[in-house]
Amino acid sequence: MIETLKTYINSLQELFKGESTKGQIFKGGLGSLLINLGNKALVLLSGVLLVRILGKSEYGIYSYILSLAFVLIIPVEYGLANLIVRETAQGIAQGKDDLIVGVWRWSLRLTLILCAVLVVASAAGMVWAVGRFSRNEITAYLWALSLIPFQAMVMLASAGLRGLKAVVVGQLADLIILPGAFVILFLVFHLVSPALSAASAMALRAISTLIAFAFSALFLLRKAPRAFRGIEPTYHGRLWAASALPLGLSSGLGMVKTRITILLMAFFVTAAQIGTFQVAVSAASVAGLVLQAANAALAPQFASLYVEKKKRALQKLVTVNTRIVLVFNLIATLVFVLFGKFLLALVFGPDLVDAYPAVLVMLVGQLCNAFVGSVAFLLNMTGHEKDVMKVIGLSVLLNVILTLAITPFWGMIGGAISTSVSLIIAQVVMAVLVHKRLGIISHPFIKV
Repeated sequence: MIETLKTYINSLQELFKGESTKGQIFKGGLGSLLINLGNKALVLLSGVLLVRILGKSEYGIYSYILSLAFVLIIPVEYGLANLIVRETAQGIAQGKDDLIVGVWRWSLRLTLILCAVLVVASAAGMVWAVGRFSRNEITAYLWALSLIPFQAMVMLASAGLRGLKAVVVGQLADLIILPGAFVILFLVFHLVSPALSAASAMALRAISTLIAFAFSALFLLRKAPRAFRGIEPTYHGRLWAASALPLGLSSGLGMVKTRITILLMAFFVTAAQIGTFQVAVSAASVAGLVLQAANAALAPQFASLYVEKKKRALQKLVTVNTRIVLVFNLIATLVFVLFGKFLLALVFGPDLVDAYPAVLVMLVGQLCNAFVGSVAFLLNMTGHEKDVMKVIGLSVLLNVILTLAITPFWGMIGGAISTSVSLIIAQVVMAVLVHKRLGIISHPFIKV
């Protein structure tokens, strides 16, 4: 009995040290989960503050313009974040430091060029917007443009850190520092000047992104091995560009998919209803919290195990991950089904209880998402990014068609249905592709 207890304690110590592969996964997964929990708390807090202080209409404008900014950032990001994670993890496994330094520098240069082109083109487009939108909306849009270069570089630094398997540090700037700085700045400015608008809120978001960028750059400089600083980089520009394009399209389309419903709904519903729908999206996303944390922690492990040809270890990791994710998702869904109206009224106020039916619809999609697990990351990290690009592209197209077809009649419920249906179809198809391409079964009901 004593020996068994000692063995158990030693195993726990090894896990928390993070020296073994299991330890890295455990520490990365636990840290990622805690960071994502903190992120959801901060995002929820910022959403509550925005709704209660700005009102539903101004919050709707803010949500719409921020969604537009994240769509515009797609050509800037260009799939480079996922490329950096994969190439860094595989470069470490193969001892190719020169390629890691090369892909980092190549990605940074390309990002800066794309940022300059995008910001100039988007700012020039404001000539058309003058007279069609209010001064508040135009000002908010200009502030949104200013955050794009810094958000893109935060993503690159985060990817580099996660590729180095510094999963926790890699997520701090984007998931904790950025929303935390925004909440603090928003509260301070509310105390100084109570009359806040969507434009002033977006300005504070831009400043918060700049702060997050400064921290992400500092983290990367501290975590990168000293050997990287004096090494001569090796560039595979054409190969990386060929990989980055499908990765960029798949990740970009995935980002569009999460924002396109809000952008299209603006043609059929009021700004207040968009604000309510954004609340529903935020509430439903809580069910996918563990999956999001797992994706960040396990992506470099997927890449390493694949390049090392450890198929059995990869299957076990996928199965255990999916089981944990599904259990959490079921619990979160049940809690919201039983107490959702009460929680919405308590957190956001009685006016936002209208979001409850839309939340329930989107929870169905999240449940299917959890059932098949990290299929998109599995394909992206094993060189099958073109499959992900095609599936997500078709999913986005389906989402657009459904949103345009049913939102004019069903409003927020129509947007929730289009979001869930397109998510379910995409995840099921990618689960089939994971089995076909990798021989891996992604659902949880398989004997390990």
